[in-house]
Amino acid sequence: MENHQENTWPLYEEMLLFEIVNEHGKKDWKLIASELAAKSFKKSSERTATNCKIKYDELFSNYYNPFIQQ
Repeated sequence: MENHQENTWPLYEEMLLFEIVNEHGKKDWKLIASELAAKSFKKSSERTATNCKIKYDELFSNYYNPFIQQ
């Protein structure tokens, strides 16, 4: 089982994630993870499709829906 909280995401990766999701949409998380790995300094195994989806949802909730309580 993956530990989704084990790695922190630097700001540049969060920005890359938003850029890639904006370009490709939110349907193909494997593609998003692959492209993020290609553009990032992290090893590709550290940013799985599941990691990317969870992080995107977390960021979206925090930045675009500030009134949602977590």
